Amino acid sequence: NGADRDFRVESSGNANMLVVDGGDNRVGIGTASPDGKLSVTSTTVNSEDVLYLKSGADSVADYLGMAFEIGVGGNGPHGAVRVYGGPSGNDSYMSLLTTTDGGTLVQQMTIDHVGNVGIGTPSPQRDLVVNSAGSSGYIQLVNTNSGTTSSNGLEIKLDSGGAEADIINRENGRIGLWTNNTERLRIASDGSLSTP
Repeated sequence: NGADRDFRVESSGNANMLVVDGGDNRVGIGTASPDGKLSVTSTTVNSEDVLYLKSGADSVADYLGMAFEIGVGGNGPHGAVRVYGGPSGNDSYMSLLTTTDGGTLVQQMTIDHVGNVGIGTPSPQRDLVVNSAGSSGYIQLVNTNSGTTSSNGLEIKLDSGGAEADIINRENGRIGLWTNNTERLRIASDGSLSTP
């Protein structure tokens, strides 16, 4: 007759093991009132993995992940979170992937099997590696007082040629060099050098 129907499955100790809310078009696991299209709720006060994804992928470079598609940017997927096997058969690492104009998903940020973080590279060899491919690479530090545009704050730059580097204070202030918790050299905003 076209009326909305709810559906509920009970289990031992859980009256809301699976709930289909026909009126709101939502599915709940562990809850009678799902908060989203799919809502998984646990009442335990202890730490736990509420959602557990498992795959039979067993080769280096195979992955298990979740993909996302939104209403802009062409055909999806537009983003993904993936866990890859590698670099050896006993290791794994995690990547965030995005795409431009609905193109191929690219690993943009990675945490490898020993905790190294890579931006622009899936295989960082140091604690933090930023790889801007053939372009000049920048690391920028800003706050609410400096402003947050590309012309604000402090930048560390590696030139696109890969051989020249700059430390850039884009604000009207000094740069200090410190060792042993003591400032040793100061470059004022006018370029003059001094020792504190």
